[in-house]
Amino acid sequence: MGMSKKDDIEALEKKIPELALKAFREAFEKAKASGRPYAMVDGDELVLIHPDGRREVLKRVKPDVQYHVKSGSTSQ
Repeated sequence: MGMSKKDDIEALEKKIPELALKAFREAFEKAKASGRPYAMVDGDELVLIHPDGRREVLKRVKPDVQYHVKSGSTSQ
């Protein structure tokens, strides 16, 4: 007998974090390749990264939540 709808939903929900991370990485790479400045958090700073590599600190931030990204992720 097949999976119940509840089981189907739970199986799909388990994929959400992986799909979200993939979408984020693709959007990040697209932003970097656009030739326009993009913003990102680096440590405790919100920075604007310019196409020529200049790094402009916009403000200091204190994140309420810490995010841990699996190894092999893109950082900048």
